[in-house]
Amino acid sequence: MHDGRTIWIEAIVPAPEGIPPDYLRSPKPGQIAFRSVPHQEILLRWTGALRYKCQRLQSYRAKGIIEKQDCTVVAINDCRLSDYRPIETGVSGFPFAVEAVFPVGPIAVPISLDGQQPGEAIRTTRYTIRKQNRVDVPTANFLDEGYAGVSALMGSTQRDMLDGKLRMTLVHNPLARMSLPIEILDASKEYVADHEGDEYFLHELHQR
Repeated sequence: MHDGRTIWIEAIVPAPEGIPPDYLRSPKPGQIAFRSVPHQEILLRWTGALRYKCQRLQSYRAKGIIEKQDCTVVAINDCRLSDYRPIETGVSGFPFAVEAVFPVGPIAVPISLDGQQPGEAIRTTRYTIRKQNRVDVPTANFLDEGYAGVSALMGSTQRDMLDGKLRMTLVHNPLARMSLPIEILDASKEYVADHEGDEYFLHELHQR
């Protein structure tokens, strides 16, 4: 409860479907292993989990379980999508929680024909990612009115709290019908997209 309103948090831990088995297998004692991070496959699990929980929240509202003035948060923990040490950051340099709801893509570096770098590296835009069946899955979900019933996305990669800390990333939905108040869930990273003209500017509130 916050200021008389209920905040519902719908949590999910996605199964490692579609993740390469070698990436899920921890190295044996004394073994050194080099593997490519399946960023796209991991992000697809984030978008799938978000879509599923968004539908669940819609059904709760239709049944009157969640009231009109309540806030809703989808919480995703992706600790099952890798071996002992999960990866928090995607190819954009942002956490997967950001990549699942805003169209931020890989960082691109311009290279001239003679191998020089004539300009600064830039972050590209990416509105979809493609599944193996060649279906394009949207990533700009918090720019879609269909997700307006979700106030924010909370993400974590931790398997335990042995050090006593829970590190979470919180991403606010600029189109939410009921906005979640900022800085009330003690997130380690918290992102807000401000609407300016025809554009949204994504920025981090703080980092602890």
